[in-house]
Formats: sequence, C-alpha cells, structure tokens
Amino acid sequence: MSDQLPDTHDYKVWEEAALKSLKMESTEELEEFLKSMSIEDIELNALVTRSIKDFNLKTFPNERILARYIHSGLGSHEHHEDGLDYVVTNNPTTITKDQKLIQVIQDKNAILYGDEILVDIFALLESFNYDSDDIQNYLEKMVSKDHVHLLINGSELHNSGATIVQELAASLHLMLRFMEPFIKAHRKICFMTSVDSSYFLQVAKLRGIRFLLEKLFDELEIKHDRFLIIARSSLREITLYDSWSNMIRISGQVSSALIGGADVIVPTCYDVLNQIYALKESSAQALRHSRNTFHVLVQESGLTRVKDSAKGSFVIADLTDKITQQTLEELKAHAQQKSLLYVFEKLSDQVAEKNKLREEQLSFRKKTVCGINNYAQNAERVSPKFTSKMLQKRRGANSLFPFRRDSEDFELLRLKLEENHLAGKKVLLLHYGDLKKINARITFCQNYFESLGLEIEVLPLNENLSWDQNDYLGVIFCAQDSEFDKVFDLYDEQINIPCFIAGKNFVKDKMTNIYQGQNVFKLLNDFSQGIGVK
Repeated sequence: MSDQLPDTHDYKVWEEAALKSLKMESTEELEEFLKSMSIEDIELNALVTRSIKDFNLKTFPNERILARYIHSGLGSHEHHEDGLDYVVTNNPTTITKDQKLIQVIQDKNAILYGDEILVDIFALLESFNYDSDDIQNYLEKMVSKDHVHLLINGSELHNSGATIVQELAASLHLMLRFMEPFIKAHRKICFMTSVDSSYFLQVAKLRGIRFLLEKLFDELEIKHDRFLIIARSSLREITLYDSWSNMIRISGQVSSALIGGADVIVPTCYDVLNQIYALKESSAQALRHSRNTFHVLVQESGLTRVKDSAKGSFVIADLTDKITQQTLEELKAHAQQKSLLYVFEKLSDQVAEKNKLREEQLSFRKKTVCGINNYAQNAERVSPKFTSKMLQKRRGANSLFPFRRDSEDFELLRLKLEENHLAGKKVLLLHYGDLKKINARITFCQNYFESLGLEIEVLPLNENLSWDQNDYLGVIFCAQDSEFDKVFDLYDEQINIPCFIAGKNFVKDKMTNIYQGQNVFKLLNDFSQGIGVK
C-alpha cells in the first residue's frame, strides 16, 4: 500500500479549490480543519492523505455465515430456513443448524452453536457475582466436557451504551483472563460484538478486533483458526416508533459487518422489540427482511466479491489504528486490577455516563433519530401490549449493564401520552406575517410536538380568529422576531393552556420559547407534566 495519496491531477484540482474556498495555505491546515471528535471518543479525520499503518489481516474470511438471533425463546421451526446457516435464540441461547432445532442444555450460562457448546463469559459475571475464582472453577468443569468453547459476548456492553474502546478492552480482558483452559483443551474462542450505524467506525472496529486477536494469538503462539468473530446488529439503535426506519439502520449495520470482515453476521428484525419484551414473534415480513438484507448485499451488491475491500483505505486504517491503540491502553489498565468486580463496577459508571451523553445528543437534537426526536409520524400508535412500566422495568433491571436504547426517553414520554388517551389531541399553531419568511419556524415547531404523537393545527392569526381553548392542549405563536409586538397587540386574551413562542429573542411572561439548540426533551417533558401526564 502506498504511504501517501497519488499525485493526480484531479486531487490537485480539488485540493487547490478547497484551500482557496476556505482561505487556507496548506494541506495540514485543511486536515486539521476537517477533524472532529465522535461520541465514541475517537477523532474522525475527513481527510487523511498519508498512511499511518498497513493492517494486513491474515485471517480475513473468504465466506460469511448468516445467522438469526431470536430473543426470549420465541420463534418456531418454520423460521429456521431459507438460507440461514444458523439460528440463535436467547434465554437460554440456542443456535440451530441446517433447519434442525437442537435442544439446549439446562444452563443459562451456555449456548449451543451447531453441536458445540459456548460458555458465555458475560452471563457468568452476573451468575457468580464477578467472583473470579468461582468463574474459573465453573469454566474448568465445563471445558472437561466435549465440544465446549468460550464465548466473549461484548454486545451486552454495547447495548448498555459502551463505546467501542470500552467494549473491546473489557472483552479482551475477560478473554485473556479466562481463555487458558480452553486453549489447553484446543477449543475455540468466539468473539461476539455489535455493530451500529456509525459506518466507518464499525468497519474499523471489526478490523481492529481481528488485528488484536491475531496479534494476541501470535504472542501466545496460538493458531489463528481458534477464534471466530460474530457481529450482531445493535439493539440500542432500534426504535419502538417508526420501526420501518430500523430496516435502513440494519442494512447499514450488515453492510459494515461485511466490509469489516465478521465471520458470522446476525442481522436483527426491524420489530425485534416484540421479541425482547417477550410479547410475540417477529412478523414473517420482518424475518424475511433480516434474511434478505444479507443476501442482497452479498449476492446482488457483491460486497464480498473483493476480499478485504477496506484494505488500502487511509481513513479506515487511521480509525483502526486509533481504536486498537486506545483499546490496548485501556486493556493494560484493566490488567493492573485483580478484582473483576472493581473493574466492572468502574466500567459500569463510565458506560452510564457515556449513555447519558448519547441521550443528551438526542435531547438537544445534536443527533436526529428519524421518527423519534424529529420527523415523527404523529398518527402512529404502538401495540397496547407495550406499556411505559414495561420499558421502565427493563431499563431499571438489577444489573451493572442494563439494556439501554438511545430513543427510550422520547418513546416513554410519547407512550405515556397514549396511556393517558392524549395521543392525537391537538396543539394550535397561530402564525402572523409573511409565510415565506416563517415557514421554516412553523415546520420546526410542528416537528417538536409531533414527536409526542400530537396533531398540529395551523391557523393564521387575525382579527377574525375564533378558537376554543378547551379543544387544544397548547398554543404556539409563530412570527418573525420583529413582529411579535404586533402579534400580542392583536391577541391579548388570557390563555389558560401552555403557551409557546417560536424563537428565543422575544420573551413574554408565562410563555415558553422554542428555538434551535435547546433541550427538546426537557421542554416536551415539562409540557407533558403541565397537561397532567405522570
């Protein structure tokens, strides 16, 4: 791989145009300008003009295995077909092969993979209260049996809100701590991770996992064929409302898993929350979509025709290098601690703090989740089987790493309005002045309250306006900042429902301003409480 970009005419023309438009003098200055920090605490470089490191992955797979994950023991024999290599179920987890459903052993800490038994180390942490000696004794007992292997299920950390580095460092720490009896018995180490929608980071993450496993196995003089990388779709990005958007998220996740080089890929269903909350099986359409997402990307799009197609990308190599270096640093910090409980209690606090930042991104709309904090379908209603108590109970589970979804705060708020029979009720928006100049404000305000499943009625404010406050949950006044004095000269009646002003420059007593950059969730939560939602 060349260590710098080729000196081509097209690149030179682009570089000169970029420097001129941004009034910069050097490529280095341009590179610095295009840097940003991701929520994963990994610096993103939009322009990388030289090679940092060449990641030559010796074990990059020639073929990929498609699997399905079925939660809470749901699913029937009819679902274990149509090109699936394996089907995975949870609680306890089972993997079936060749359309033959295999009976799971009666142990919640182990799963089946074909005819092989995988011991889930993350399940053992909870079962044995993070006691290293008890876990070791259990593993030695299990490995004495035939066909028993070790599973490092880092997806549990990911789905609790962990960053890439937090997930990988903790997973590798557990692997190095407990893998010895499995290595001596010539068993496999299965490394399971989750991939989300941050496409390039996920490609780099999977390449980083493979690089680190190859490096560690080389140092320990273990053959590379002893590990297997399994990539699952992220559950923390799955939304309850506008579940159709989950199909797009899942497609991106499967694509990054293919490019990143996972051995086994487990795309989830867009209605997977039905399974997670043990309500019902996924629909036939959802099951078919999850299966065909893989087939279309492999057979029609041809994402696997070129082996390791990300090799040679400076951007991917740069991200992979940052992920591996940060992971090794955190791994060294974990290794200095003897107490597993101390390591994971500290990690639990760090993951909770990071998850709080993810929620804040949605609350302030620094990140848009379509159908949740913006562009919501206000007429959509979820199944009455879903309740706010159900979601809160799962979220408050007694675990260091509870299941957390990014969109859950907004969904709980909207679900509570449905339970209070307020969904579909109206908020009145009164506009004044030139519509062309305030249309963006009108749309902005509509999107706020549609996130709660409310209908927005838009009317012009004039002398002939007549409306009954009892017909609405709230009212929004929308105009240009310079015209709000005229608005309230024209309309000075007492209002007994929540009132809002579009914009932040004009302030009026007992009215709440709506503007870009504010905490949207707090405003909607305060509004909900103001109309009697508990």
